[in-house]
Amino acid sequence: MQKFYLNYNDIVITVKKISTSKRMRIIIHNDGTITLTCPIRVSRKEIEKFVEINYNWIVETTKKNVSLQQESFSVFSNCDIERLKKEAMEYIPKRLDELAQINNLQYKELTIGSAKTKWGSCTRDGRIRISCFVMLLKKELIDYVLLHELCHLIHFNHSALFHKKLNEMLAFHNEKELVKEIRLFTKQR
Repeated sequence: MQKFYLNYNDIVITVKKISTSKRMRIIIHNDGTITLTCPIRVSRKEIEKFVEINYNWIVETTKKNVSLQQESFSVFSNCDIERLKKEAMEYIPKRLDELAQINNLQYKELTIGSAKTKWGSCTRDGRIRISCFVMLLKKELIDYVLLHELCHLIHFNHSALFHKKLNEMLAFHNEKELVKEIRLFTKQR
């Protein structure tokens, strides 16, 4: 994989040239970051043209995604957030340990934060950060978020291998269905 950053009209796009990619694709992440994936043979000029053609859609979708995430949690007071953090501190460490043990995985550290645009994250050295807002989700969706981050201990990307392993770890659930539920939950808030 080749990776570089493209600055187009003050929008930073992470470009990933992937040998298995068959077409160009733009992904707008909930936190506002943008990734463009494409086949290795695609030139920088072709990438810039693709971004130019899709520029209005990129701007509108980025604004919509970020504002949806911010609106979803903006009604919470500091007291509510502290209550959620307390609940998360009681539940998440124990559940993460259980899921890690079931899947024979070890993480280095767990931090509970109050991120409003991401449910969780995992660093290459095994530090997992979970937003206290996961406590608003039903248990299956909390497990999905935790397993998603644990799966990054094996595959530090969102490749086909990552999704295959995550679906194995989910056992009786389907990742796509769980993602739909989380998105639906976020839009309803």
